Amino acid sequence: MTRPRGSALPGMLPVAVGELVRIAPLAAGEVLHLADPARPVEQVVVAETIDRLRRISPHSLVVLHADAAAGGWSLAAALHLAWQRNASAVVVARSVAGPSGAALAQRLNMTLVAIDEQPVEVALRLAGLVSAPDAARALRQALFAERLAEETSTRSVLSALNGELDPVPVALVVGDAV
Repeated sequence: MTRPRGSALPGMLPVAVGELVRIAPLAAGEVLHLADPARPVEQVVVAETIDRLRRISPHSLVVLHADAAAGGWSLAAALHLAWQRNASAVVVARSVAGPSGAALAQRLNMTLVAIDEQPVEVALRLAGLVSAPDAARALRQALFAERLAEETSTRSVLSALNGELDPVPVALVVGDAV
């Protein structure tokens, strides 16, 4: 039985960009621009050359490596191609990403994340998360539960909840007072 592209079996909805940037390895990086946190990620592609970007599928998370991450011009070309190919996000070494890359990502409305770890290792870890979206969500929930358990005041609990559930605001209401 085949199913149309983009449709998912119950419990197998693709992981979203917003979920991936909250857990390792991307949580250790810096999100230079987050275009659409709900954007699905269906696969991870390690792009060693600019030409490889011409063949990516829509909803791919692209990790730039080698020649594709050689400098500012290559990042600009990669962002343009990722945008043209409807990629979900681009991940690049922090040494390559700079203010101009962040500005271009914002203009193209393309998620851009700068990392300090080896790109191939990051890509492998991301591929594991993308291939098992329910496991990625369970990991995110467990990490948040641990963080919430460490909070000691009502204000810090609300702050943690607001950070996790953004853009939905969380407030404690007692009677008519907030």
